[in-house]
Amino acid sequence: MHAPLPEGTLLRPSAETDLAAIATIYAHHVTTGLASFEETPPDQAELGRRREAVLAAGLPWLVAVDATGTVLGYAYAGL
Repeated sequence: MHAPLPEGTLLRPSAETDLAAIATIYAHHVTTGLASFEETPPDQAELGRRREAVLAAGLPWLVAVDATGTVLGYAYAGL
């Protein structure tokens, strides 16, 4: 079971223009959390390469955005 999304939240396929926000979100978790084995946050270009590889494999890379279009989070599938 999952919680409903807050009203006005939209899940959509990511776009290249979302990469700056994705990089900021991931950098925070690399530097302050324990969920990543990375010690240095990858830059926006590297996250772009990773996103393209996921999409090229036919897999989704999604973002959650609020009513203003601000990226709140992201998720992707991998092999």
